Amino acid sequence: MYFRTRRAAAGMTLWAMLHAGSRVYLGVHYPSDIFVGAMIGIGYAILFYRLMNFTTRTIPLFQSISGVRIAS
Repeated sequence: MYFRTRRAAAGMTLWAMLHAGSRVYLGVHYPSDIFVGAMIGIGYAILFYRLMNFTTRTIPLFQSISGVRIAS
């Protein structure tokens, strides 16, 4: 959600999928392990994305760090 280009986001997604697939192929994890781990990771990503947006909009200290300008 914070990547500057879709190409970078697609590259990181592809890398994660290949890595997860290799874990199943090598027999280190069951497919259900990978699926549940991905769902937990997506949940945390959404949670922290929303938390970051909330803090950058409401706390003045973080507004200057993130570059968000809110008229007072």
